[in-house]
Amino acid sequence: MHQTGTELEHAVCDLLANLMHWCDFHEEDFDRQLARARDHYKCEKFEEETLLDWEKTRTPRVVT
Repeated sequence: MHQTGTELEHAVCDLLANLMHWCDFHEEDFDRQLARARDHYKCEKFEEETLLDWEKTRTPRVVT
């Protein structure tokens, strides 16, 4: 990425490493926070998929 000097293939790794440093500095347990993030992600994905399934059933059908 031009603005940050980080290649796209390294961006996620660098972000996670920076978050690990942040957790160390603030005495947070990175692994615990990552586990919580995974739980949040699973819930959000479930809600998203449920909403998409619901919207598919609500799509009006054209009768010809």
